[in-house]
Amino acid sequence: KMATNVLRRTRALFRPDHAQVTAGVMREPSLHRLTIASIEQETKDVKTFYLQPQDDLQTLPSFKAGQWLDVYLPNDMIGGFSIASSPAEAVSSNELIMSIKYSRHPPAHHMHHSAAVGTVLPVQVGGEVYYDPSQQHRLLLIAGGIGITPLRSILAQAVQSPATAATLMYSAATYDDVLYKSFLSKCAQQPFQSVGLHLSQSVPTTDSAELFSSAMHDRINATAIATQLEALASLRLPASLDPEGRDRNDVDVHVCGPPPMVDTVAMWLERLGVPDEHVHYERWW
Repeated sequence: KMATNVLRRTRALFRPDHAQVTAGVMREPSLHRLTIASIEQETKDVKTFYLQPQDDLQTLPSFKAGQWLDVYLPNDMIGGFSIASSPAEAVSSNELIMSIKYSRHPPAHHMHHSAAVGTVLPVQVGGEVYYDPSQQHRLLLIAGGIGITPLRSILAQAVQSPATAATLMYSAATYDDVLYKSFLSKCAQQPFQSVGLHLSQSVPTTDSAELFSSAMHDRINATAIATQLEALASLRLPASLDPEGRDRNDVDVHVCGPPPMVDTVAMWLERLGVPDEHVHYERWW
């Protein structure tokens, strides 16, 4: 176990630079200056930052659900952190949500130890993988750990779209590691929305069993994914939202999590016959 922890710390220190890894990925041209309005200790190792325009002359950046922020930090550091709020939430609250898991990787380490309420962050929107509500009407969202952040944005936006059914499969070590519990439990109560927890290191609590669509002591696997794909494909939305001619088997799958998980899930989806154009993920961790 000690050797594993040392390896994880070493990997965190020598992770590829976000700006270099994503150099060829689209960015919005504008740079925005946002102020940290508040910070919440979401779990033992994840902080959520609430960002607002620095002043009346600044605005929030426009973005699509699933995109990230380049965050420009001291000493020429650039962190890449997913936006957790949806575009609709950002408009109504004039605020962006950004959750960051602690690691020794310099940008995350800086945000946990040096960023404070009042800190001004220059940011820029990036990312080519996002939710398109005009084209994607059946969503399977597969999240591992902190990978829930962009999928929270997509789920929040999908809830705003009456023409979208969405299922979230969320893998976490324990119930204490689950982010956004209140938000996710509310989503689970909405028509055509489902939230399932997969807890790899603990059994579900009474709360988790009651608040979510399902809660299991297991890891996400190919059989579970196949079951959810079938359920979404066979789901009948109201006739006005499911017009004749729409291919009900066109389920779009968004995946975010540690690279080994993303690679494994992508392999399972290929074997399950999900077309490449319906599988959405980015490798920049």
